[in-house]
Amino acid sequence: MSMGGLAGFLGGLFGNSGSPYDKAMDQYRDWNDRAVGEQNPWRDNGIEAMNRYKAWMNNMQNPVDFMNKLVSQYRPSAQTDFLQQQAQNAGINAGSATGMSGSSPMIQQMQTNAGNIAQQGLSSWLQNILGLNSQYGGSLDNLMNRGQHASDTLSGLYDNMGQRMV
Repeated sequence: MSMGGLAGFLGGLFGNSGSPYDKAMDQYRDWNDRAVGEQNPWRDNGIEAMNRYKAWMNNMQNPVDFMNKLVSQYRPSAQTDFLQQQAQNAGINAGSATGMSGSSPMIQQMQTNAGNIAQQGLSSWLQNILGLNSQYGGSLDNLMNRGQHASDTLSGLYDNMGQRMV
């Protein structure tokens, strides 16, 4: 085989050797882009949750203001109103039956009963609201953690892609 023939033969073998790698890299990029597309919604939700978590924490920065704001929004439930009405009717009936209607001890007892019922209603409501508030914060924390995991996965994908590009 002459030199020209050998060069032609070798050129045919090695002349386009980069083309299969380019096609492989195109496929790799395609799969990488798909993986990125799968992770981005989680990352985006994590970023949104982080911003909402900061706002949630800022609302509780001063515990006294936070509690005062909550308590100012309290409205007695229908159950609390019903129990207070029942206690008032029972007090009036007991006072009438014993001849103590309008007496100071009877009025004081009725006020104490009404106050206890109101306090129980507020305590129950506040316990429920604080529980929901804690669940909200925990949910935001969970979303942030999932977003962090997605970001870590994306960083790994980008690092892997960068190493293959060299």
